[in-house]
Amino acid sequence: MVFLKNAAELTAYLAGGDPSGEEIARHLVLKSFAELSPTALYIAELSDDGYVTPVAAFGFDRVALANWGKFPLAMQIPITEAVRNDRCILIDSAEELLQRYPIIGEMEDVSYDW
Repeated sequence: MVFLKNAAELTAYLAGGDPSGEEIARHLVLKSFAELSPTALYIAELSDDGYVTPVAAFGFDRVALANWGKFPLAMQIPITEAVRNDRCILIDSAEELLQRYPIIGEMEDVSYDW
């Protein structure tokens, strides 16, 4: 039932105006997914060329986000897994992140301050 309440609140938020992508990301972190205690959220779109392309974010360093650029859908990272499997990916620690997605350790500007 909590999910339905959160979905209704998000729907009302989106219907109440024309929020930017960053405002939507902020709302998702601070309201919709608050019980999961997220610190950041990345919104992306799947491009026709098979890449996951950034659209908006909240809680990420802007320089780091710009440096990451777009990712091929075949890359084994949380956001591409979420797209491929049509589900949210929950990761509890930096250790789990690096264990499940070793390529993350090779990327620049990845924060492990969780």
